[in-house]
Amino acid sequence: MYSIFNVAFTGSILLLFYIIVDFVQNRTKNIFKRTIEYSFIFYLLCIVQLTTGGILFPP
Repeated sequence: MYSIFNVAFTGSILLLFYIIVDFVQNRTKNIFKRTIEYSFIFYLLCIVQLTTGGILFPP
């Protein structure tokens, strides 16, 4: 049975952890710029998911 690795879901969880760590380290430095960067990274994750359909692991 094949298993499909969902890139957008897993990447979003990792991005959330990165955002939390980044906000703890740099509380008020360039909040707007960082928000735009996080949005772009999430956009890239969604594009990768849509173009690849996920990563397929054969048995």
